[in-house]
Amino acid sequence: MSQEREILNNNDVISVFKHDLGRFASGDTLKALQLLTEYEGYIKGQTKTNNSEIFLQGIECEVLRQNSEHQGWRKGKIKFVIQFESESAEANKSTTTLDDIRKQIDPIK
Repeated sequence: MSQEREILNNNDVISVFKHDLGRFASGDTLKALQLLTEYEGYIKGQTKTNNSEIFLQGIECEVLRQNSEHQGWRKGKIKFVIQFESESAEANKSTTTLDDIRKQIDPIK
């Protein structure tokens, strides 16, 4: 079974499953930004509950994406990821020439 991975936007809605009820101060249905805000507090040591298993196993939930090709609620897991973006990769993205753009628009040439 292949896993489809997506980066959620701040306004995407997350609804946690029954066994995770009560874990979040914001409630059982919250926006991605609210979840991040709560875990910022957890990381800073302001949260008294032990939620360390979330970093390994994820949070079972349903997600409703705001701007997505997928319609409706979808079941899955939320996992926390550390993302690295190389400065050289960003520099390469911005050096696209007009010829490169033309080739993308009309690949026959």
